[in-house]
Amino acid sequence: MAGLLKAVGLRKNSSSSTTSPPSIQPLLDQYLSQYQPLIRKQPHAAKQQQTNDQSINVDKTPVPQTTTQSNDDESDDKEDKNTTKNDISTDTNKEERDKSLIALLDAAKLTKEQQGEKGENAVIDPDVAKIYAEDVIGPIIEGVANLAFEDRKAASLTLTSILTSPVPPLPPSYFSTLLACQSAVPACALPLGALLRATLSLEANNSSLLSSPSFLSVLLPVLTASPNFDVLTDSFETLKLSLTSSPAPRWLEAHYCAFFDAYGALLRNQNYVTRRFGLQLLSSVLLSRSNFGTMMRYISSLPALKSTMELLRDPHSAIQYEAFHVFKVFIVNPRKTDEIVKVLRMNKKKLVEYLQGRWGEREGEGSFREERELVIKTLEEL
Repeated sequence: MAGLLKAVGLRKNSSSSTTSPPSIQPLLDQYLSQYQPLIRKQPHAAKQQQTNDQSINVDKTPVPQTTTQSNDDESDDKEDKNTTKNDISTDTNKEERDKSLIALLDAAKLTKEQQGEKGENAVIDPDVAKIYAEDVIGPIIEGVANLAFEDRKAASLTLTSILTSPVPPLPPSYFSTLLACQSAVPACALPLGALLRATLSLEANNSSLLSSPSFLSVLLPVLTASPNFDVLTDSFETLKLSLTSSPAPRWLEAHYCAFFDAYGALLRNQNYVTRRFGLQLLSSVLLSRSNFGTMMRYISSLPALKSTMELLRDPHSAIQYEAFHVFKVFIVNPRKTDEIVKVLRMNKKKLVEYLQGRWGEREGEGSFREERELVIKTLEEL
């Protein structure tokens, strides 16, 4: 373990110790008091920008030096020195803050483990429950995200054990903070993603994740913007878990337009992994019985059909294949709208020619060959 764990006197096998854990409240108070200085204003930067804005002159006449400006320069120099001191102080506080955070998490984990030994139905320890508070969990997650690599891995595992069963319903702000940290610090994406999914064993937490504004405003943009393969795959794991949870069908129907507008951008993304994973997940969502209402609405949408037909023309065979599994749902729908039928009739000949013999190497995969033949037959009968 890294130096910080040694510095706070923690042991890897602390869970096996019978020693009573330290009290959580003093450790929590200490960490939160150290966390506050993290958000520090920079008045000098703002003042400098304001000075630059005011120095723009239309006639470009040189402005002579004045005593007032000299005084301002001296004031700025003082502010520079103060800012430097504050930066040094902040760096020093970070080490102490990291120690406090690790000590807090270790104490909470030990307390919870000892409480859990009293029986499967043991209630959550009141001290551990303080970690879950809405105004506490955010600073803790941000603190974990800002740890050094080795300490961050260890702290993420510790926090995961604290936030797994039994775990209370967590507020949407918890998930907003997690998603924001994943987006801002790609190096934290994997441990924070695992931490996020560990809490989704509770149905109420799936609802909180879906209710979080960051679900649409942060998670989906990460899938369309991140060039990092690990971040993409981890984010898709989170998205898949949330969209296949029991609260998801009702949420999808209530937020259909907002979700599929964002998801459409994902399917049009230039990144191969994003398009392929996006199509795989879309197919799973549409073919789930619990999403029947959402499926019928989607396959009655002309823009959705056109988007899927465009993906059939993708230069990558694997993406064409995934697009077929979405396209087939439009074709076998017995209640096609008139505009859907019109477009399919107009393109029937090209579609049939395109599908015949396509993806021959996959004919041994499940029922693909039968599905392709059914789609071709249905198109010919239009």
